[in-house]
Amino acid sequence: MKTWEYITEEANSAAGMNKRDTVSFHRFNHNGAVAQLPVYEDFCHGDVFFTGAHYLYSKYENYYAKWLGEADPKKVTRWEINYAVENILEDAVKGRKFIAEKKCESV
Repeated sequence: MKTWEYITEEANSAAGMNKRDTVSFHRFNHNGAVAQLPVYEDFCHGDVFFTGAHYLYSKYENYYAKWLGEADPKKVTRWEINYAVENILEDAVKGRKFIAEKKCESV
């Protein structure tokens, strides 16, 4: 069994982890999926805040990140966990792209 410190701080991927550890890795590790999502400050450019997008793409409001935080690894399948992780990673890319486009527009 892997230690909490290894899962949340040292691991580079969730490969070989059980469901509980996979969820913890993606929620708390800096290499996990949730860490890839933008934070509120990323949606600001000077005194302009890109309203609305933070509900879809931010680390604190993303649907799949919230789902992963509430998921009970004993009650969900590995497929459901992987599906949430894939969607978090896709939303992270979309969020970063949105932010880059808006910052270019406001220049």
